Amino acid sequence: MDKGPSALERVWSIPTLHDAIISLVPPECIPNLALVNKSFFEPVIKHKYKSCGQHDYERVMKKCKAQERKLLYRNSIKVLRLEKSTLASHPARWAKLFDSLPNLKTVTYEEVELSKETNNDVCGETSQSKFSFEYSYSYSESLGMRTDKRIKRRVGIPNAYNQKMDYSLAIGPMLIYDLLVQGQNGNPHIQMEIKRKMLERIRFISNSSKWLTICVPFENSHLLDIYTKLIQEGFQTPDAITLTSCDESLPDLLEIIGGRLLFLSILTWRNEPNQLTFESLCERVGWERLEKLAFLNVSCTRYPPSDDVLQEGFDHDDHDYVVNSDTTTTTLVGNRKALSGPPRLSFFSLSIVYPVDIILSPIQLENEKRYIRQMAHIVYQLTIRRILTKLDQYEEMIRLLVLHSMKDGDRGPFRTAVFNDEFNKVFLEAIKEKIEDGTRKMEGRGAGSG
Repeated sequence: MDKGPSALERVWSIPTLHDAIISLVPPECIPNLALVNKSFFEPVIKHKYKSCGQHDYERVMKKCKAQERKLLYRNSIKVLRLEKSTLASHPARWAKLFDSLPNLKTVTYEEVELSKETNNDVCGETSQSKFSFEYSYSYSESLGMRTDKRIKRRVGIPNAYNQKMDYSLAIGPMLIYDLLVQGQNGNPHIQMEIKRKMLERIRFISNSSKWLTICVPFENSHLLDIYTKLIQEGFQTPDAITLTSCDESLPDLLEIIGGRLLFLSILTWRNEPNQLTFESLCERVGWERLEKLAFLNVSCTRYPPSDDVLQEGFDHDDHDYVVNSDTTTTTLVGNRKALSGPPRLSFFSLSIVYPVDIILSPIQLENEKRYIRQMAHIVYQLTIRRILTKLDQYEEMIRLLVLHSMKDGDRGPFRTAVFNDEFNKVFLEAIKEKIEDGTRKMEGRGAGSG
């Protein structure tokens, strides 16, 4: 009796689902996936060539002899990226590419993009296609009290082209200086003025920043308010953001802006109140929902416990490592929930900054090594999806920087070099142990199922 297709086969037969599954596979593994069997070949080709470079397209057309296979390649391409060539330098010729590539939607070259829109008439028959050119360019500025000019269209671009601006905004010392010159003292008042000015600027130019860089102390609760309002008004959230605070509002902020984020950098190099520990940050953020995040950089201060504190022997079940405070105790609490990291995370950097003039005693040094191992276990959980597909490259994907305060003068670089070398060995050894342990468990399950 025919039982029909299995659950796996039914899932794989749905184009949107198998495309989503393939998108989680590392690019270097996709060619091998196409060779598994016939049911894999067509979905993999459609995914791989969905966005294709001109030279790759020309090469595969020259190499491929079977007309049926050529048609599959042509039908797969939706975005064609032109490279330097005679064709690329003559945009007027690009429209002809749509005749040979049935599903092509966009042709791009450097800052110029040609798109095709096709409308269906009432009877469902295809009407005449409409082509439109778009010119994209970048514009960056640092916000100040006198930043109020309108950004003009680029000159020399054909009038028929739509112009799209990728806007980058930095909040830096210049704005703080302007506020102080105006006599606006007091941190709460300055924070509110930064918030007001940032909202005012984005609304004025009708363009939300694609890259936002915060270079001064600024609470994430203000950014949460800003982006809640901007999202309601139809603005997009950033692709990249650099923050200077790791406070209680950060998980909520990432909840509303995380969907588009490719780059996230959190630089908390000051001992400030209400800052989350590194462990708390990792546990409270829904990392798996940051689906596009590829680069994650976290910096935090570290205040080692004294010999007296260590010798007292705290109850390890009642205390936690506090990364951003000088009340750090001796060990991390065990039995924490398992973490799930961003599915596309390809690089993680953790910087731990020690105070000025720190000299560790033997007992402190051993405790710091235990601390580093605990940090490695957390980082491993966040990056496991990528590590398991790139075992020979994990040292390039994960970076630990052990630094000293910038106030440490000439001795800082020497201290940093010594600490960094010793603690990096501990960090990478702990990661390697987790990898080997995970590999053994996977092999054990495989043997058991066989």
